[in-house]
Amino acid sequence: AAELLGGAVGDAAQALLTHHVSLLESPPTLAAAFALLADAVRPSPAGMAGDGPCNDQLRPRMLANKVLMTRCLALVPLALPSCTSAPAAIAMLQFMANLVSACEQPEQQAAQRALFQAVLPELCASVCQALAAHENLADPDGGLAAAADFLLRAAGTLPDDLPGALLAGVRQAQLPACSGDRLRGHVSNRSAYAKLGDWLEDLQQIVSELQRESR
Repeated sequence: AAELLGGAVGDAAQALLTHHVSLLESPPTLAAAFALLADAVRPSPAGMAGDGPCNDQLRPRMLANKVLMTRCLALVPLALPSCTSAPAAIAMLQFMANLVSACEQPEQQAAQRALFQAVLPELCASVCQALAAHENLADPDGGLAAAADFLLRAAGTLPDDLPGALLAGVRQAQLPACSGDRLRGHVSNRSAYAKLGDWLEDLQQIVSELQRESR
């Protein structure tokens, strides 16, 4: 089942990417495409092995398709910064979050790191630009949670890569210096919060201030 489903998802994604200009001009199609990809690479929740698609067999097949995953990630910086559709933005962010989630097998970890190393600064820049520009991404029940999910999972999976990538992303996005520093510090300071909800609440304040400064 995983082989058949992986082939079908891959074929559908390749077909859409072939016409990426049209895809970027259709937020509902963009949202549907990235929602499908996000689910295909969804890992099992912690302590619930086998709860991912096809009993955790679909995710490694998708990760192994490096060309497709690289093309999908490359589309995010083209789409996310100017995306005013909340469903499309959330789907892209959730795809990135699911894709960067920790892998248990060493070979999957190596493949995952190879996917993200080169493009991580650009992905961070696109997230920063979107957070600064779109009010729907300050909603803790919507876009903000998805953006936070990506940043925190990337920090956990790629701890040596994310700090530099986020710094480069903040600079590329030309965020106000104070807000950019607060955002970077907040991501690195997650462990100081006992509750994720408290951390998200402070993140919302940072993003709201960033949006005010960017107007």
